[in-house]
Amino acid sequence: MLGLGNRDLSAAERAKECLAEESLFEVGTTYFRTDAEDLERRIEQVRERGEEIMCIFAVAGDSRFMAFDDLERLAETAERHDIWLHVDACEGGQVLFSPRRRHLMAGVERANSVSMDPHKVLMVPYNMSLFFLRDPSWLTYFTGDPTSLINQDEESLGGFTPGINSKSFISLKLLLMLQHWGWDRLAAEIDRRHDLARRAADWIEDQPALQLINPDVSHNAVAFMYVPDDANWSGRADGADAVGETERLNRLNRVIHERLNTRTPFFVHAFPARDDAARVDAAKGSVFALRMMFGNPLTTWAVVRECLETVVKVGFEVSSAPTLFGDEVRA
Repeated sequence: MLGLGNRDLSAAERAKECLAEESLFEVGTTYFRTDAEDLERRIEQVRERGEEIMCIFAVAGDSRFMAFDDLERLAETAERHDIWLHVDACEGGQVLFSPRRRHLMAGVERANSVSMDPHKVLMVPYNMSLFFLRDPSWLTYFTGDPTSLINQDEESLGGFTPGINSKSFISLKLLLMLQHWGWDRLAAEIDRRHDLARRAADWIEDQPALQLINPDVSHNAVAFMYVPDDANWSGRADGADAVGETERLNRLNRVIHERLNTRTPFFVHAFPARDDAARVDAAKGSVFALRMMFGNPLTTWAVVRECLETVVKVGFEVSSAPTLFGDEVRA
């Protein structure tokens, strides 16, 4: 929405606008969580150049691994350096509805702003996004009058999409969902998702051919790869292929992903990601991970287990068939 960064600009355009550096600075991570010590180093580097920092962007439940930053630690850093702290809780904000799981967002009350997406995790139809400010007077950053929230004022926050404010009818979707489900039932659903993810992670850990990419499952997402046994994997035998071992596994899992989604009843998400826990690549390089999330209240353990068993079956078929592996993976 803000359009931060200048990756879409050419070198000449950046020079014309005096933009020699990206405005977005990536901070190191550990197990997919922001490394607080590296954050401190980044802050010092930017300020040593005489530049200002707009905000620290923390994540509570990232969209791939559902990992939660240590919000207490990041809030302490932000307060000490007097930097705005924004928390993206679009995925992980669901845990606030569970007394058992809301500890994952401890410290969120210290953030300056928080975003949430009920349409992703709270069973309401598209579209429904929420943006919170700790102090209502901060609305003056967007409009001259914090009480002017009616579209008739062209400078109102409500005059800009997608920030159309709480006056819209779509806001009723969240209220109606809460009334229909009730707080206790909603909490039970959030807990069920977590328990299902943990059960899936334990099952994956017991399978010799599967490797968890996010071993510390915080909530309702498990990412993994099919890593075949040496004896059953024809892909290791081709000495003419100079591709590294991790890339071989990536190619193999891309084929498995395509087969799962086109030849079986199951849909499994997949994406390239840094192997932050060094589960497959000791150098923490890029891996192609398969991922399951458990937001559908109709998804049962029986369905999840059958899906995982299908992953193992398809993985064995692909990795042990030389011709199939060669045609689809080495191409």
